[in-house]
Amino acid sequence: MGMDESHADLLPEDKLWVIQELQRAGHQVAIVGSSTNDAPGLVQADVGIAMGAAGTQAALEATDVALMTDDLGKIVEARAYRTMQENLFVGIGVVHVLGITAALLRYIGLVQAAVLHLGPDILVFLNP
Repeated sequence: MGMDESHADLLPEDKLWVIQELQRAGHQVAIVGSSTNDAPGLVQADVGIAMGAAGTQAALEATDVALMTDDLGKIVEARAYRTMQENLFVGIGVVHVLGITAALLRYIGLVQAAVLHLGPDILVFLNP
């Protein structure tokens, strides 16, 4: 996920301070928590992730994402799923539909349509 720093065993006010400092430095911050003490940090972070199986109601309500299991690997799976959705939307939803429409309306020729058809394949490889 590209993480190079983590913090643990902090008081709620310390969590807020760390999150705010990272945000002031221009970083996007994600926090994973499960308790009432994590709720302020979950709200402040750019992405708050609550561990749903053991999470308190306050943590679940303060978060952007609620995992219904205590498996942190699900975070990586969620990112992979989002990348697949982006690839499908751009590849099929935008490029193919617009390309076929433009070719049918004779705004572009067959060669340009074929080249446009290959574009999403290249974008899939470039989308991390």
